[in-house]
Amino acid sequence: MADPTTPRTRMTREYLRISASSGSPLVPPRASPCVTSALSTPEARIQRRLLGPARPRAHAAVESAIRGSLRPQRGQASVELLGALPALLVVGLVVLQLLAIGYAKVLAGDAAEAGALALAGGADAARAARDAVPGWSKAGMRVRVARREVRVTMRPPSPLRSLGRGLEVGATARVGRR
Repeated sequence: MADPTTPRTRMTREYLRISASSGSPLVPPRASPCVTSALSTPEARIQRRLLGPARPRAHAAVESAIRGSLRPQRGQASVELLGALPALLVVGLVVLQLLAIGYAKVLAGDAAEAGALALAGGADAARAARDAVPGWSKAGMRVRVARREVRVTMRPPSPLRSLGRGLEVGATARVGRR
């Protein structure tokens, strides 16, 4: 029988008391005391239904063998993290490079637009385009002005120099009709 002091046993007794007083269909009427045993009373049947059937305890040697095979492997997560760290670093560098390319593309578009506006106003388009970008991006920037068109190309910043040399973004802005 379950320990009468556990919360589950107290809850079961309370459920039985409430169910019996309300006439719930889950609690069958009591049989006569001479026919029933301690295991076949309605309370015992409901307790078995709520708590589940009693399971026999396994042999102590089997339990200790199972516990020993399920022992946590200390340090396994650290080893897996060290194995995944290079891949995580590469993914981070790729994301950083993509963000730099996008930012350089926006800067090139802004510079081309500023150059086209200066061209429309009669000012120096190349100077206006160079003045429209921050100082660090002027080094890899080229501005070409042809007729009524301003073309700006830039090299985005890159964590790897060899990769940065091969990347280039550009933007074009026109003044007037096409």
